[in-house]
Formats: sequence, structure tokens, C-alpha cells
Amino acid sequence: MPDLTKKKVKETMKKVMKAQEKQWRERQRARRAQEAAQKKKDQTKARRATVIDRALFSTVVPDTHRKPKWTARAARRAPTRSFAAAWARKPGGARGTRRGGRENDPFEFPDSAGGNLARIVRVMEREEEARRYHHGVHKADIDACEKKMRNCNQTAKTLMKMAAEFKRELKKCRSRGGRRRTRRRKHRKSRRKTRKQRGRARRRRRTRRRTRR
Repeated sequence: MPDLTKKKVKETMKKVMKAQEKQWRERQRARRAQEAAQKKKDQTKARRATVIDRALFSTVVPDTHRKPKWTARAARRAPTRSFAAAWARKPGGARGTRRGGRENDPFEFPDSAGGNLARIVRVMEREEEARRYHHGVHKADIDACEKKMRNCNQTAKTLMKMAAEFKRELKKCRSRGGRRRTRRRKHRKSRRKTRKQRGRARRRRRTRRRTRR
């Protein structure tokens, strides 16, 4: 009669070995995945760093191989009204580069007023333009920009909101470098009526009040 216990032991050992091997494989796979993720992270970090440096420390958006051709379509697609004009603006602008366009832009709010915020927004806008016009330039990581420019924990969205608010405020007041703004007339429904009709209506209201008393 065959020895059953020996067979049992053998089978159990087989199972144990199989389980161990599976575990080991799982661990290996997890480690490999982690390493790959880390590598990817490092790569993006490096890429972001270079992009941000480029965004922060250069006024030139990398030029494409061919010079931008002035067309009405390009002007229509331009993200800001100053973009097209910037091509024709000095210095170096006439040669079809983008140098010095933003800095002399009358529509941009001045650095003196916004300080860092103005600079951050400008960097964001420049990167956005780069993305639209010069493919291959990654959008700067705005969070890192923030960290670099001002040590705060605001997200890009709130920053953009702040910037928009800031621009609105600046429009209202006469800022340095901004345009003068006259106060808007109060909106009234009766703008549709003539002055004569308004006077009549006012008188009618008054008489109505008197008669009630």
C-alpha cells in the first residue's frame, strides 16, 4: 500500500511553493511598477523645471522654424489683441520674433501695481500662447510657478480669479499705464423713454400720491 502521508506532504509542499512563487512575482511586479512611476515622476519634474525656467527667465517664446506670417486669420485666432501687434513691435519684433511684445503692451497691467501677481499671470499667458502657436512647448506648471514666485498654497484657478479681479479693479481706477475710465452711467430702465416721457411719468406719479392722501 502506498504511503499516503508522504504523498500528502509532497502535495502540500507543492502548493506552498506555488503560493510563495506567486507572492514573489506580485512583489516584483509592484516594485517594477513603482520604479516606473517614480521614473516618470522624475522625468516630468525635470521637464517642468526646464519649462518653468524658460517661462520665468526668458521674455522670448521659442520661435518656430518659419517666421509667423501676418494673416487676418492669425489675428482672429490670436489670444490677445496685443499678440498680433507684438510681431510688429520693437525690439526684434519686425523680424517676426515675439521678443519684447508683452512688456510694452499697453493692455497689460503694470508690474508696479500687481508685482508678482502680474508676473505670474504674464507667465501663464505666455505659456498659453506658446502652446497655441509653438507646438512642443509644454504649458508651464502653474503651481510650481506660484511656489517660485510667492510661497503660497493657492491653486492656479484661484490665482487666475485673483488676477482677473485685479485687472477689473485696475480698469476701474486710473492706474499707471492704464487707460482712464469714466464712471458708467447708472443703468435705468427708462433709457428707452424720451426725457419728455420721463417727466410726464414723474408728474403722474406725484399726482397719484397726492390724490391717495
